[in-house]
Amino acid sequence: MNTTEFNERASAALGGRGWMTRLSAITGVHYATVKRWANGSMPVPDYASAIVELLEVVPEALRPSRFLKPPRA
Repeated sequence: MNTTEFNERASAALGGRGWMTRLSAITGVHYATVKRWANGSMPVPDYASAIVELLEVVPEALRPSRFLKPPRA
């Protein structure tokens, strides 16, 4: 998965704004690492691509709470 595809698909799967923070929590990597994947300074690892692909097919209702967009305050 290339950087552009990763950004578009991860953002869509994780609810847009704040998707990098949520992906960081899901993968257990530091936010800065996810940001490096997103800006292309590091290649997106296969496991991160696989997580995004799985999130595209798993309904939100079945996802753990840490995967979901927090409610607005």
